[in-house]
Amino acid sequence: MNFRVALFHIALLVSARLFAGDYPAFRADLQPGAFCDIAIKELHPTQFNVGKIEVEKRAKKIAKMPDWKLATYMNNHILPVVIGPGGAPFVTDHHHFACAIAGSGRSDVVHARILGNFRELGDAEFWTRMKRVDWVYLLDKGEGPKDPHKLPQHLADMSDDPFRSLAWAVRDRGGYGIDDNAAYADFHWADFFRTRMKIGDGKEGFDHAVDEALKLAHSPEAKDLPGYGLKPEKE
Repeated sequence: MNFRVALFHIALLVSARLFAGDYPAFRADLQPGAFCDIAIKELHPTQFNVGKIEVEKRAKKIAKMPDWKLATYMNNHILPVVIGPGGAPFVTDHHHFACAIAGSGRSDVVHARILGNFRELGDAEFWTRMKRVDWVYLLDKGEGPKDPHKLPQHLADMSDDPFRSLAWAVRDRGGYGIDDNAAYADFHWADFFRTRMKIGDGKEGFDHAVDEALKLAHSPEAKDLPGYGLKPEKE
């Protein structure tokens, strides 16, 4: 190993340590802007579904990461968390990432940043506020909106939406990009595909669906969807 390569590897290790966080444990009295570490099993989802194929593929990728790369990856995916009535933590984004971390077996804790602390609010007022600021997604595989009280209690309880996995796979293949001004974009794409095609059985059926969905993603039919025509960002 030459001197420059050695310095590069040292820099990566130092970077991983600098970004490792060492955040304090989650507490119900944390205020907006605070960072913390929180057990994945404590998080309450703000959506009904995840794409299990996406979660499984990301979990396999995470499982193979060296420690320094995992530390950087986790710091690039800080979970936004809202503290709800009674001090319960609700995650408003990166559900797939948290599920993948848990599924990888590498960690049962993630880094989080507090968006708001509404632990003193009543239940009805809390959900009214969450809907007002678009921090909850109440469609269940395209149906709804449903009552937020019917949301799963834990991330592990979320149901599988194959079309959400399809949307992710299409974006990963260059079908569309991320529109920073659009919330829940992948779910909008999932619902777009849901009304126009079917997903066959097994890996072959899913891969064929991705090929067909890519054509739809580049068609004029999709022009009003968030991220249409934009280049995707790789994980």
